[in-house]
Amino acid sequence: MEQILTSNSFNSNDAAYITNNLFNNPDVLFKVLNALPDVIKVYKKDKSIIFFNEAASHFYGRSPEEVYNKKCQEILDNGMQCDNCPFDKVLQTKNMVSIEKYYPKANKYMDLCCTPILDNSGKILFIVERLTDVTEKKTLSNLIKRDEKMYRQIVDFYPDGIIILQDYKIVLANNEINNSLGWSESSKKSILYYIPQKDRKNVTKLIRNILKNKDSKTIRHYTYTNSKKNKVSLQILLSYISYKDNDAILAIIRDTTEFKKSLDMATKIQSNSLQKNFPLDKKADFEYIYYPAHTVSGDYFKMFKINEDLVIGMLMDVSGNGVTAALNVSAFDVLFLEEILKTQDPLTILDSLNIKYNRYEKGFIAACCFSFNFAKKEALVIGAGINEFIVKRKSGLVEERTVKGSFLGMFENSVFDKQLIKFDSGDTFYFFTDGLDFVFDENKVVQNYIKSSNIHQFKKYIDDYLNDMLIEKGKLTDDSSMLAIEIK
Repeated sequence: MEQILTSNSFNSNDAAYITNNLFNNPDVLFKVLNALPDVIKVYKKDKSIIFFNEAASHFYGRSPEEVYNKKCQEILDNGMQCDNCPFDKVLQTKNMVSIEKYYPKANKYMDLCCTPILDNSGKILFIVERLTDVTEKKTLSNLIKRDEKMYRQIVDFYPDGIIILQDYKIVLANNEINNSLGWSESSKKSILYYIPQKDRKNVTKLIRNILKNKDSKTIRHYTYTNSKKNKVSLQILLSYISYKDNDAILAIIRDTTEFKKSLDMATKIQSNSLQKNFPLDKKADFEYIYYPAHTVSGDYFKMFKINEDLVIGMLMDVSGNGVTAALNVSAFDVLFLEEILKTQDPLTILDSLNIKYNRYEKGFIAACCFSFNFAKKEALVIGAGINEFIVKRKSGLVEERTVKGSFLGMFENSVFDKQLIKFDSGDTFYFFTDGLDFVFDENKVVQNYIKSSNIHQFKKYIDDYLNDMLIEKGKLTDDSSMLAIEIK
């Protein structure tokens, strides 16, 4: 027994301590064994018992004196050797043997482990038997198996499609997913079989990341052609789970075709309402970027021709996104138009809108109001939450500008900063909502690209960046908009 302990990961001090305090002191060793909650029995090779700890006494209802030097079957009620007894196998193989066994008298399931103790020559000195109570674990396992049928019924009645993926294969699919899309765990097909070719690489990467990071509630949108050759829009919510003790992904799949049709109509209306040209198209060239984080956006812009030399415009970002934000944009557009009819001063316009939004308590709005006076060759820019913009001179010099000012509706007496900028032919102004904040990163990569590009080239640059993000992540984190105005 000393050999087994000292051959483990103990250092020399540990081994000496154990030898001196346990093996040279039997009373201490017996106290240690008696303190264990597991049933411990020690046998000689002829199956006679030479040690019985206190847990064993309680379990069998026998004192150590009663069982000493008796065979195992002599302390059992039936007086017979148990079926599937591991003792003989240990004698033959000299290896540890474990089995699970039910003891009717105690009404317990026990994990029975027999371990041989060998001398230096490899001969068996005695065999230690350990019994561990696994009744609770066994009962729980039986309950899980019993409830699996009930859970399966719940899953099958769920109105959305549900699948579980392991190793890219569908190991569970409910009735809804089977009926609507024809996916089934019985087919043993990889989920990639059902994914359009163009999306397979990204889906593979997505699955790997979810399993690696144990992500939950990852949402993606796909267009799928079902068994009836109809294109359907799917919203898929993916979460990491442990299924039958192995890593898996739970996917809840919702058919959003009809809902998406309605949103697409709203998106089309919103997109068509955007200005496509600068109000004084002979004075300046114009490009814009407009990417909603969801189907409809909380970003918006509007520019008005006041006369043949003056344009006033507004870039805005309503708090939130989606349908609610889009409705607030419509309300803000009306209020902005009302102010334009009263005054052509951007600072006065923002002051008035701030007062109204503090009164209405409709949340905050980030905005940047600007005017271009082509007679004076001056641009006036006022910041209210959208505080950074870029001016690129004809020479290629890129100026990162800041106009301080809090969001509209945040404080009643907000003070909005302004900048008056002289411009000339070939100068370009760039305005961004916060979805494009990466433009102002410290590494200045984007600004360096601006130096050598015109507004059309830069638009394509941002388009490509945002499309790559959509492919990789499935969505944008925020509405992303840009106005680019190049003086002719």
